[in-house]
Amino acid sequence: MAEKLGFRAGPIEGPTHFSLFPPLLQQVWGQAWFERGCISSHYLNMVVEGEEVRDAGGGR
Repeated sequence: MAEKLGFRAGPIEGPTHFSLFPPLLQQVWGQAWFERGCISSHYLNMVVEGEEVRDAGGGR
């Protein structure tokens, strides 16, 4: 369907990306992450299935 609509592959929605962060953040900061943590992101382009992503250097 994605190719039929002109995309290289199926788009990956935001909740999927965000579901990957909590386990890592909990390893680093423990329970404090859930009590006082915060995360924000800005996507420059749509992410598609199979594509590797990285921090574009704008993180704070």
